[in-house]
Amino acid sequence: AFLKPRDLLLVLDNFEHLLAHAPLVAELLASAPELRVIVTSRAPLQLLDEVVLRVGGLEPAAGTAAPGAAPALQLFVQAAHRVAPAFATADADLVAISTLSQALDRQPLALMLAAGLVDHLALTAILALVRADLDALESDLRDLPERHRSIRNLFVSSWQLLPAEQQQLLSHCALFAASFSREAAAAVAADGAPGGAMRGLHVGRRLAALADHALLQRVGPDRYALHPLVHQFAAEHHARLPAAAQAASRARHRAYFLGLVAQHADAIVGVDGRAAVELLRAALADIHLAWHNASLTDDLALMGAATHGLLDLLRIGELHAAGRFSFTSAIAQLRARTLESPADVPARQLLAQLLVAHAEMRFIQGDHATVIAEAQAAAGLAHALGQPELVGEAQLAWGKGLRRQGAMQAAQIQLTHGARLIRACPDSPALRRLRSDLHRYLGLGAWSFGHFATAYAHYQASLRLAQSIDYRYGEANACYCLSLVANMQGAYAEALAQSAAALAIFRASGNRAGEVSVLISLGLAHMYRGEDTAAQSTFAANERIYELTGDRQIEIANLLFSGQVLLRLGDYVAARAILTKGVASGQAIDYRWGNSIGLTFMGLLLHLTGDQPGAVAACREALAITEQSGDMVVGSHALTHLGHALTALGDGDEAAASYTRAVAIRQAIRQAHLIPEPLAGLAELALARGDLPTALAHSETILATYALTNLAGVEEPSRILLACHRSLALAGDARAAPLLSRAARQLRERADRLASPEERATFCTAVAANRALLALADAGG
Repeated sequence: AFLKPRDLLLVLDNFEHLLAHAPLVAELLASAPELRVIVTSRAPLQLLDEVVLRVGGLEPAAGTAAPGAAPALQLFVQAAHRVAPAFATADADLVAISTLSQALDRQPLALMLAAGLVDHLALTAILALVRADLDALESDLRDLPERHRSIRNLFVSSWQLLPAEQQQLLSHCALFAASFSREAAAAVAADGAPGGAMRGLHVGRRLAALADHALLQRVGPDRYALHPLVHQFAAEHHARLPAAAQAASRARHRAYFLGLVAQHADAIVGVDGRAAVELLRAALADIHLAWHNASLTDDLALMGAATHGLLDLLRIGELHAAGRFSFTSAIAQLRARTLESPADVPARQLLAQLLVAHAEMRFIQGDHATVIAEAQAAAGLAHALGQPELVGEAQLAWGKGLRRQGAMQAAQIQLTHGARLIRACPDSPALRRLRSDLHRYLGLGAWSFGHFATAYAHYQASLRLAQSIDYRYGEANACYCLSLVANMQGAYAEALAQSAAALAIFRASGNRAGEVSVLISLGLAHMYRGEDTAAQSTFAANERIYELTGDRQIEIANLLFSGQVLLRLGDYVAARAILTKGVASGQAIDYRWGNSIGLTFMGLLLHLTGDQPGAVAACREALAITEQSGDMVVGSHALTHLGHALTALGDGDEAAASYTRAVAIRQAIRQAHLIPEPLAGLAELALARGDLPTALAHSETILATYALTNLAGVEEPSRILLACHRSLALAGDARAAPLLSRAARQLRERADRLASPEERATFCTAVAANRALLALADAGG
């Protein structure tokens, strides 16, 4: 009667303990048309006229605001001054308070309770304490309601409002390592509700109710997470369940998440790769936890079913993103088990599978000695078990490790043996996939030896096998490898096309490891075509991705090729820093190919900056590696750069021998487009000896190549064209002036494509050959 004629606002605070009386609010609204009611509550009233506004923590600071302007930081400082009036905040303190406020989800009560500790604890100690101990946040203030004197009391009061089934569900949610879906919660809770969709519906309603009580956070459509403090509270209640119930819920957790991996194993590298990868990526923390628990409980069947999918997640770079995923503990337990029970075939078989998986993981991390040791052990176990497919997988890993150590011939032997073994087995999709991978690595070996036709044939075979079974990962990798062959043979347009095809597949599949590999080839194609800005952009983009995959070799290759671009542009200071880092990283993991190519680039840099003895030493060290491995491609580069340094030191005879060997290798491996580089060195030596006919002969070969390729792919086109111009000019050949004019025009066009005036100036002046060519052209020859 009092409210009926009035237009007013009624505020009902802390209504959650009066929810049974919610109909009274509806009755008031029905009786008083102009009445409006604001209700604060930890749970909705479930009334027809209710509009729910969920209130989270304090707003974060705006992007441009000062760090201390964030409301959470201001509240913390105000509360801290109540217990420690002298409390002051330096910049480091603001960072620590910001981290603490994020850990507390910027909740006012939690912030005020945490601030009450500043009189006897440092900020970093408070952060560590609240992360570890729910009871750290409490207050002795007598004028606070009991439920507000500690975070535990707040949670207890909310817990007591929950019906039993919601309490049980919240305790089961403590098993999740990260955010989780309704389906996962239903699988782990398994509370006796009807199966399938009906159980999911029941659980969904309960999850929504827990979110309404602010005990769960909605982090996406049908997806939830626990705040760390709530997680501690829920874990305590899970620990109070009977031991059998705890063990059963943990078993359901690992069965769900490892079963998820097994269910989507083939899809990870197949046509529907992106959907599978995104689903599993969201669950990686719980997959990691499930694997750890399965290894502790010797759940061999579950581990065996999931290993194939885990290995594919590893290969595409996802397990590194999840953290320090490891097979080491499970391998140690299985080794101990098989020593005690040698006749335990399932344990021995799983051990062999895990040894292959661990070898693949260590391959990505650059530990090649462990790769070889684990692959050898796996091959021995698989052979004893009579499982040729598993032997083939082990030999593939073994060959990959040997290749990265520079033992190319030994690697080819292992890979060839594995391929021969697999061809003798009955055909199946799994074997076709393995054959596709073996062909790809056999091709990489042939590529290193300069046998590009053989490499091309292997890659085509790999591509056909992958396409026959919708093995999209293998298909994209074959395209990537075909782009490598195209790059080595000077077919840069084809290299770009093959790289684009591989990149499209990898990106459509969500495969980050594949993406970083193909970006290397794409960047090289741009660099060899003289598209320096595009090359720099590609390598820079790669740098932002490869850290997610953990592939040390890709990181090193990206560093070295980024340094090579800077070297070509004349930014010698930046090039030295990047190349030094890349060479050191390669030496740290004994990455022989990376060491050889890095030292080759460093030799050229040292030559161009005047350190000829250092250049000779770097090139000789690179040559020693390539001669041991049989890598003719890198070897010919090292010989050319060695010739430059020896020429500068006045050792013409040895320089000529180096150039001549480089030419012979280029001819043998059909890299005619790169022969002008050592030929120009020989032409310069001939001119220095006064042997103009020989210099002209070399220049004619260079000019013929120039007409066909525009010298795309060579390191120093200006140096080559200057040698030709000098030969023609001394011979009085009328082609000298047009050659110089064309070379200067093309050089300026390339400079104009660079991103900034500073880069253009450096390119035209810091690179000695460019500077000399332009000066000669400006002076009329």
